[in-house]
Amino acid sequence: YKIVTSQDTIEFDFKDYKGLAISLSGGIDSATLFYCLAEYITVEKLDIKLYPMTATSKQDVVASHAAGLVVNLIKKRFPNVFVEHIIRYTTLGGDFKKDVVNRIVTELYEKELIQAFIDGVTKNPDSSFNFIPPDEHYSAREEYREADMPKLIVFPDGQTLFRPFAGINKKGIWEMLLI
Repeated sequence: YKIVTSQDTIEFDFKDYKGLAISLSGGIDSATLFYCLAEYITVEKLDIKLYPMTATSKQDVVASHAAGLVVNLIKKRFPNVFVEHIIRYTTLGGDFKKDVVNRIVTELYEKELIQAFIDGVTKNPDSSFNFIPPDEHYSAREEYREADMPKLIVFPDGQTLFRPFAGINKKGIWEMLLI
């Protein structure tokens, strides 16, 4: 399964996997990744369970609602794909939400439900892409998104993180949506 953009080629090869966790904020990057994974599973006729995970807080009350809408869309569009949406609440935002997601990933690994965690992180937009963010939080450029990010990280405990969109920015996401 391959998607070609002007910035990078995104490839999925999860034929030997039985379960995948996906970080799902409800935003365009994670929603597109979730859609592509469900399409991949359907096209390749694979038996892979998807566990989208959403961490939400008082500072980001829209996340669980937007993520829920995405999950409903995927379930309708790909009815043969197993999807179990996991939502956890935290009183704090930012990095605390990442900690919540990491705890969910660890729980899923311990229960042997997943063999990998997939994140839809992308590069910062370049100056040629006109993106009007909904608020100031979304317009902040994150330093780690400026450099080349690895698409695969294997942690000392054996957990595996895939970042298939690490080589593209929002322009690449839009290209994927227009295919």
